[in-house]
Amino acid sequence: MIIDADMIITGSLTPLINQARAGGICAFPNPIDDRWYAQWEDIFQLPRPPRRQTYICSAFVAFSVDRWPRLLGQWWKACEAIYSHPTYQEGTDWDAPTAQSDQDALNAVLMSEYAEEALSLAPVEDQVYRWDFRLLETLDVRNLRCRFQGTMPLILHAALTPKPWDEGGASNDTYFKFLRRLLLGRDVTLHVPVNMLTPVTAPGLMCWMRRQQYFLKNMGIVELGLSYLPPALGIRAKHAKDWLRHRLLALRNRRARPSAQPAQAGWSTETGTGD
Repeated sequence: MIIDADMIITGSLTPLINQARAGGICAFPNPIDDRWYAQWEDIFQLPRPPRRQTYICSAFVAFSVDRWPRLLGQWWKACEAIYSHPTYQEGTDWDAPTAQSDQDALNAVLMSEYAEEALSLAPVEDQVYRWDFRLLETLDVRNLRCRFQGTMPLILHAALTPKPWDEGGASNDTYFKFLRRLLLGRDVTLHVPVNMLTPVTAPGLMCWMRRQQYFLKNMGIVELGLSYLPPALGIRAKHAKDWLRHRLLALRNRRARPSAQPAQAGWSTETGTGD
């Protein structure tokens, strides 16, 4: 099982493990799930052209090495081909064939060397990405319980950069509260030495003051204030703020829209040419 370090698991992985034990290569669909490039055949030296199928997120992958003994080696070999091709982190365009690095490598291998039926997709609603963290409702920090659009997500994924534990990515949202609980909780099994924590996540008064500055800088004073409200009230307040913002933008657009000019005599309003 492969789990990215920027993921927080909020519940039992047993259902996904069972999918893997049953022989499936278990993964979540990527938010952009139709990514595909014919160039992958040459870049990754695939034995046959990659077919089009659901493009998966490589941050969580579970499979049986007894059932698929060659997969890790094939994935690793494909990743080595990335060394001579730029990814988005090296400045290439997002739609370049190797922009997604190891994720492109894995999908290319699966699309070429494995039957489509081998892929066992996990429920897409079980994973929430960072751009939706503001919509999470924190229910119980101690037990990592939260709600997203009526469901209880299994994975919170802080994809892309900057990360929530860095100055530029710090936000007083559900993910960050869960992160500090996992790093600093007295009852957690694995304790991270304090000197390994970033100033954003470390304990102490000075770090707390620094965090508030980062929150304010990244979220704005309104979002920061809403983040401290009780969960149910905070969600309602955020919805009200978003509704008001959309109304104000719509009003501004109507005012900025130029009024229609009457057609001048002797000119056709359809062709723009004189009579």
